[in-house]
Amino acid sequence: MSTGEAEYVGTYEAGKQGKWMTSWYKELDMYYDGPVTVHRDNNAALALTKNTSGHSRVKHVEVKTHWIREAVHREDISIVPIFTDNNTADIFTKPLNRQKLEKFIKQMGMETLNI
Repeated sequence: MSTGEAEYVGTYEAGKQGKWMTSWYKELDMYYDGPVTVHRDNNAALALTKNTSGHSRVKHVEVKTHWIREAVHREDISIVPIFTDNNTADIFTKPLNRQKLEKFIKQMGMETLNI
């Protein structure tokens, strides 16, 4: 599976979880206004959420995964690009230099260790 395909499937999973959370809020008599926002740092996955025609590489992706495209079209979910310099999730997925590591730790509200 290419990185774009994997990120597309990950976008589907994140969107599905976000929609579940808005339903859960309603059960708690809370309200979430607006679409669920999913940040994505992969251009191929961003493109696939808008249109899969002409993308022969994803023809084997499970049909249920394409739900994310419909949710974006209905504006239930908003896919927002995020640049790698601001992608806090990178702390969990790749090695980072000390400056980036400390920046992301601070963004998560954690204190750095004296190393």
